[in-house]
Amino acid sequence: MRAGLPRLPSLFVLLALASPAVAQSFAPITVVKSRNPAYGQIIRITPKVGSVDVRVITVDRGRCRAVSAALMGNEGVLSTKMPFQLGFNRWVKVEVFGVTCPAHEVQIETGSGRWEFRLD
Repeated sequence: MRAGLPRLPSLFVLLALASPAVAQSFAPITVVKSRNPAYGQIIRITPKVGSVDVRVITVDRGRCRAVSAALMGNEGVLSTKMPFQLGFNRWVKVEVFGVTCPAHEVQIETGSGRWEFRLD
């Protein structure tokens, strides 16, 4: 790269900005919303292949709060503020508390970027 020339964004970044649906197809994880009467709303995050470092940033930009995350397999509760390794064929659930505040959007950070998912 020559000095003084601005760095152009990659095609991937442009696609991610253009359409959330396109960006989600490139994301290394899938996110599914489900409801459990005992626990409230649960967001399941699953890596597509391999293992992924995951950090839940926000759920609905502060209107709802992601308060806990736990790996399947009784590995204990992990903080949503710290990244954690999510292995292949494992999923993490994020419990969102607040009956009057259903989450419609979640932001998740992985090693390859920050992803926003619509949960409708």
